[in-house]
Amino acid sequence: MGNGASISFWKECWITDEPLCKKLPGLYPLESNKNAKVMDRLRVTPEEKITKTQWERNPETDEEKFQLEELMSMLMMTDIQGGDDTCAWNLESAGGFTVKSLGRRMEQASNPGPGMGFEWNNWVPLKVNFLAWRIYMGRVATMDGLRRRNVHLDSYLCKICGEVDETDDHLFVGCQFVLAVWDSIVEWTRCPRLFAITVKDVITIHNQIRGTRKWRKLIQSIVMVALWGIRRSRNDRVFNDKERSLDEVKHEIRQLSFLWFKYRVKRLSVTWDHWCNMELSCMSL
Repeated sequence: MGNGASISFWKECWITDEPLCKKLPGLYPLESNKNAKVMDRLRVTPEEKITKTQWERNPETDEEKFQLEELMSMLMMTDIQGGDDTCAWNLESAGGFTVKSLGRRMEQASNPGPGMGFEWNNWVPLKVNFLAWRIYMGRVATMDGLRRRNVHLDSYLCKICGEVDETDDHLFVGCQFVLAVWDSIVEWTRCPRLFAITVKDVITIHNQIRGTRKWRKLIQSIVMVALWGIRRSRNDRVFNDKERSLDEVKHEIRQLSFLWFKYRVKRLSVTWDHWCNMELSCMSL
């Protein structure tokens, strides 16, 4: 995206992996111009970001207001580079179309495996893959999951922040403690900041990052290890009454991801210093 003059605000995938009309189904019917372009709804100046909305009526229900807050949050975290919008092929690091990359993606789509599209990663242990797969399928135990199974507890609040009910999306995406973990990973890997609403957005986020296949696989492995670390931190609070600091969780993610990468991808030589500074020439960044 350049200035957003040719990209549909509601009907194209420009801010998440699906159009906003599907991501925000309660808000879309209120839009007065459903063919509006990104430029019509979001302008960026050197001083500020300007949002412009045109509703048939103002959002009134709880669902509409909640989705409006989600929309505003996404827009505030989005950068518009300026210049003309251009086309790029995300399956190749150079941005150009190749038949080989298309064939590879079609093969993946025709053989989705037991996770209905979930991608396994042999750079991390099987137990980490299984946890990520269970999270992807919505089968990991949370307080909200227990409530849906009619397990009666005194509280269903998140065991990390204690402020919101513990759902899959809150535990792995929405909790303030977890957001700080993801912020540290973005800073460490120097990946562009991508907005995620659901935990599935996080698990598949490597597909939205430009770079070589090895680089995207590396980011996927780090995300899986982060999910593992977040889950361990949560379980320590629940079962061991042990509160782990943000620095402890960040260090564990960096250390475990390095050890598993080093001993599972032996053909690529990486030192701890290179890993900490994300100076990985072997990834052909």
